[in-house]
Amino acid sequence: MFEKIYDYSVNEIKRGYAEDEEGFVCLCCQERFSKDEIYLLDNHFYKANKAVIVHLKQAHPDYFDLLLEHTSHGCTERQIEILKAMKQGYKDNEIARLTGVAAATIRHQRFILKEKARQAKSYLAVAESVFDPDENDPYVKIHEGARMVDERYCVTEDEEAKAMVSLFLSLEPLKLKQWPAKDKKKIIALRKICECFERNHEYTEKEVNVILKNIFDDIASLRRALIEYGFMARSEDCSKYWRT
Repeated sequence: MFEKIYDYSVNEIKRGYAEDEEGFVCLCCQERFSKDEIYLLDNHFYKANKAVIVHLKQAHPDYFDLLLEHTSHGCTERQIEILKAMKQGYKDNEIARLTGVAAATIRHQRFILKEKARQAKSYLAVAESVFDPDENDPYVKIHEGARMVDERYCVTEDEEAKAMVSLFLSLEPLKLKQWPAKDKKKIIALRKICECFERNHEYTEKEVNVILKNIFDDIASLRRALIEYGFMARSEDCSKYWRT
């Protein structure tokens, strides 16, 4: 889910699909719709430009929520909750009742969120002027599910390669020596561990435990860290887990 989200423009991310010479692609699941084909969806025929929109509504009606939950944006859990309520059209007083906080707090958070958006626009303009998109980046790509991105994620490919030697007994099969104390090394270890899980596949907690048990004895710490650092997500009742 959202494997290549940062390769697209803001408008493309907002609407949930992108267009290229051959057709349209859903940003959520990467399903493609060719301009040369006609698609039958819900007993209606659609050209590719309409089919991708219908697909989004049918397959990903919660696209906005998924975007908030599985991409890096720097928002807190409370801010995510408020943004979801705002998207549904709730007023400040209604959001206050839903979240159990004062209306003044909601108004303050609304201001903070708008200010974050303004600052993001300014930084995006500066960044696009400074950084060459085709430049070879020596840093390891940050995973889409990362919540609070900071210096812990600043790892070069060389640093990661050296850390892997100290972190793992073997890579095939994957065996962790010990659970590292430093966050940066935890992230490096978790990035490798999450590769044991397929994308776009849901796992039960038992299935997750079986996979993790083969990697390290302390499966509870691994499972908790995969969720905490955004490498995996789970349903509210903890019955389903998936790679972000």
